[in-house]
Amino acid sequence: MSRWVVLPGAVGAGAQQETLVAALSGALGEEPALAGGTWTVLGSGDVVVDGEVDPGTVARSVDAVVLRALGAEAAASPALVRTSAQWREVMRNSPFAPGATGTQQVLFVRDLPEPRLRRALVGRDWGGDQVVVRGREVYLRYAGSVEGSLARHATVLRYLDAVGTARGWADVRATAEVLAGALV
Repeated sequence: MSRWVVLPGAVGAGAQQETLVAALSGALGEEPALAGGTWTVLGSGDVVVDGEVDPGTVARSVDAVVLRALGAEAAASPALVRTSAQWREVMRNSPFAPGATGTQQVLFVRDLPEPRLRRALVGRDWGGDQVVVRGREVYLRYAGSVEGSLARHATVLRYLDAVGTARGWADVRATAEVLAGALV
C-alpha cells in the first residue's frame, strides 16, 4: 500500500480555504474512480491518500473539485502529487535551521526547473529573503512579510518558468506527521 499527498494548486486563505476543504471532504467520498483507497483532507486543503489508487486520478478529481468550488481562476493551477518518500526528502532537504527566524515556506513545482533558470533565481538579490532550489522544491525564508517580499511565489515561478504551489513550513511539517502515521 502506498501513501502520498495531493497539493491543490489553488489554496487560498480564510473562507476560500474553508470552502475548498469542505468541498474536497464531500466530493472525494463520492468518486467511484477513487475506490480502493482512503484519504484525509487536511486543514491546509491538501489530501493525504492511502491505498492503491492512481495518484493522477486523485489529482484530476481534486482539480475538478477546485473548479466547481472556487471557479476557473483557481483551477488554473493544477494539483501536484508527492509520495511519502518525496515528502521526507522535502523535510530533510530544508536548508534552514529548525527555529530559524522569519517565515519559512516551500514552493512545490511540477517539473524539475532547468539549470540555467535555477542559477538565475538563486543568483538574484532578494533583499534579505533567502531562496534555495533543491530538486522540484524551492525553499523560501522571508525576513519580513511574504506580501512585501521580492521573492513572492508568482515571481519565483516566473523566474523558473514553472507551475507550482506554496505551503508554509508548519503545514509541511503537519503533513509529514500525517504521512508518517495513521490517517486522521
